[in-house]
Amino acid sequence: MRIRLQGTGARVIVLLVLFILLSASMWSVSYAQGGSATLDVFTQKEPYSGRGPNMPSDAFGPGDFMILYALLTYSESPVSNVLVAFNVKMPSNASFDLSAPTNMSGIATANFTIPTPSVNVSESEIFGTWIVTGSAQYQSEVCKDTLPFKVGWIVQLLSVQTTGENLTSQSTFGRGGDMGLVITLRSIAMTLKNATIAIVVKDQLGVAVNFSEIQGFIVPPNEEVVTVYCKAAIAATSYVGSNAAVLVSAFKTLGNGTLIPYCPPIAASFTITTQPPIEIDYPNAAVVVVLPSAKTIEVGQSLTLETIVRAEGTVAESFNVSTHCDEVLLGTSTVTNLSPYAAMIFNFSVSLSLLTVGNHTISASIPYAPPDVNQTDHYFSTWVEVTPAPPIVHDIAITNVTPSTHSVYVGGIVNIYVRVENNGTEIESNFTLSTYYNSSLIETLQVSALMPGSQENVTFSWNTSSVSASLYQISAYAALPDNETNPSGTHGRGFIDGFVQVMTPVPPVIHDIGIVSITLSTGSVYIGGIVDIYVAVRDNGTATENNCTLTAYYNSSLIETIQVTLTPGNQVSETLQWNTSTIKPGLYQISASATLPNNETDPSPGDNTLTDGFVQLMTPPPPKVIHDIGITNITLSTTSVYVGGIVNINVTVKDNGTATETFGLSAYYNSSLIKTLQVTLTAGSQVIETLAWNTSTVKPGLYQISASAPLAGDVSPGDNTFTDGSIQVMTPVAPLIVHPLYVILFIILLLFLLALLAILVLRRTKTDETEQLEQARARMGLPA
Repeated sequence: MRIRLQGTGARVIVLLVLFILLSASMWSVSYAQGGSATLDVFTQKEPYSGRGPNMPSDAFGPGDFMILYALLTYSESPVSNVLVAFNVKMPSNASFDLSAPTNMSGIATANFTIPTPSVNVSESEIFGTWIVTGSAQYQSEVCKDTLPFKVGWIVQLLSVQTTGENLTSQSTFGRGGDMGLVITLRSIAMTLKNATIAIVVKDQLGVAVNFSEIQGFIVPPNEEVVTVYCKAAIAATSYVGSNAAVLVSAFKTLGNGTLIPYCPPIAASFTITTQPPIEIDYPNAAVVVVLPSAKTIEVGQSLTLETIVRAEGTVAESFNVSTHCDEVLLGTSTVTNLSPYAAMIFNFSVSLSLLTVGNHTISASIPYAPPDVNQTDHYFSTWVEVTPAPPIVHDIAITNVTPSTHSVYVGGIVNIYVRVENNGTEIESNFTLSTYYNSSLIETLQVSALMPGSQENVTFSWNTSSVSASLYQISAYAALPDNETNPSGTHGRGFIDGFVQVMTPVPPVIHDIGIVSITLSTGSVYIGGIVDIYVAVRDNGTATENNCTLTAYYNSSLIETIQVTLTPGNQVSETLQWNTSTIKPGLYQISASATLPNNETDPSPGDNTLTDGFVQLMTPPPPKVIHDIGITNITLSTTSVYVGGIVNINVTVKDNGTATETFGLSAYYNSSLIKTLQVTLTAGSQVIETLAWNTSTVKPGLYQISASAPLAGDVSPGDNTFTDGSIQVMTPVAPLIVHPLYVILFIILLLFLLALLAILVLRRTKTDETEQLEQARARMGLPA
């Protein structure tokens, strides 16, 4: 059936619908404009971090790493993705700026390191009161907060004075006796600090002749000056002279037992003589501090006191300590044989009947009794303020109603977020919250307990399966207790905000990506190292995303950007690498963002950015010097030789370390030294050295050849010795020995044979001549 609206009736209905829409919109907008943005700047120094408007933070020392936080809220809800500017002003009026965006919790974080005074920077430029001013702009509203804090030596030694008996000033002491010391110190912190006080006495030659420590010394807060009375023994063997000195230092102890200085040491000079020594004792009992559990309380609230007393002299102390509220004694405790410089803590509760409106003096005292050297530290007082209790107010208010979406297909789930606040002074228990679409109930939930000044976000789930397609107005209502006074008015009880369009389902195309997690390969790395950042990103939509841009940041600086392809319902883990070569040392927060192209929308952009984890960048330690040489091979020029022969022993040696080394290289036959050479090798180099073995003095036999190259500090001395091969040293062949008589006979025989040979040759020659003559005569016809 189709209904057509015509004429005046149609116009009236249209105007009525527009009026309802405009009224609801104006109600929502007017309430939003009624909110206010606030900014709170604070530090990591709990419990005195500076939370609250213009509140101070606890003190910082030189070299301390400072983290600045800024919480931005609007109508008491956190605001994300808003840039917060920090201006840091130093005592010298110099200043610098930092900035950071707020995260999902509404907190922006920045950090820096407090500078340390140096040759070119005086203490007056750094020490004193610093002021951090944080500012942010949200919805045309600028909000600010200031955070003052002190910078200086957290515990500072003020003076050391050498004294004699009865605390008289004295600078000359006989060796073998005592020297009195009066040390003053204070702390700029807002909390108690523990210090180790070290005392070193040196004679004129600079030789330490006495050392003592006071461990676990409690230093009260807020620049309360503490005086400590000590004595130091001067050894009888001390060198006599006028340039002796006593040096006093104060240290704090880290969790691993390491001591680091609180402040520069202080010193006083004195003279050691041969005059008769003296013995000194300074008895002194003191009230260190009285700490109330709160400086300001309301009538009817409880108050406890912590009283700390100490023996601040050189002897054990026994005394009574009494704690008062105004003139009323809260209790007296007895201390027996309290060791020198040890402290005791007493806790007292103040009766509520004593805590009337106004200021009350809280004090603790020890009766003064000679010979105590100081009666001014036997009393300590502070104050607490008691304010009237506020009137009892019951006030529950709904301050916001937000649907998870303003459009949904029939059958979809709409989460409705209702924020309810307790603006009264009492705990409100077991009241109900209900949500509606138009006038139909969605769901009713019960709030079990809501503390005064707190708020709770309650989530309702609206299943639209049985709802017809239409435009529906969303509202919430709180059922108030019988004793509800509701000064906030009826507006606080009910709240209408926005419309939800329930539509006939059509397959939607949803572009929705979200970062699931960030994991770091390490939490600390030396500069130049690589940090792998593993980012898990998921496609929560219905479309494949081919051009998703994934970017990683350290603080607000870019690390790397990559392109990622995602399919609906699937999650991938991508690795982005951070090369820290150009980054300065510091603590950096890691974040990642995932974005889609400009023509695609993400219905849940809040999960497209994730900040998770810190990386500490550290200055690399200097390279370690490694001393390591090794013999890798031995070769021989021969494996056998006659006594007197030369054998070349070739030794290969390598420098496996990082330093140039000069060392002796020795060769041995069995355990006997053959020869030693001085060798110099640069790191990583190798050389073959030849050592010649003259066997003239060696007996025949089989000998094993070895080499060694000892080096002081060698990290692997096992390869500094090498044994390889053996040599057979042999007896030479005996020469032929001929008797001289045989030589003479041999020569005579040889001459005889030569003479006989000559005769035969001569006779042969004559025979030949005769034959030739006869032949000539025959040719001439002459008679023979």
